Amino acid sequence: MVDASDANQLSQAVLSLKEILGDSRMDNVPILVIANKQDVPDALKADQIKRALDLHSISPHKHKVEVITCQTMPIPDSAKKPGTSEYSYYHPSMMNVRKKIFSLASAT
Repeated sequence: MVDASDANQLSQAVLSLKEILGDSRMDNVPILVIANKQDVPDALKADQIKRALDLHSISPHKHKVEVITCQTMPIPDSAKKPGTSEYSYYHPSMMNVRKKIFSLASAT
């Protein structure tokens, strides 16, 4: 997961991704990059994240890397469970992330 609202942190994400991809045990393992905080103004979109992470240089024969965007806020206060700081409702983009994770897991 990367914070799409903080371009300065992407250099660390690039290093982490290259380390993961350099591990032969990760060959042919699908990798999902989740670009969070899409609700923040000027957050990087999926195509910008792909460029920043240099994903075009990764061999599609060795690694399947996908980027999906999401946000956890804003959600209505009515979704908050009474008397707690927990929510009973999540932003719809979180369901898309969940579906994508299950899809990738079932494909391996």
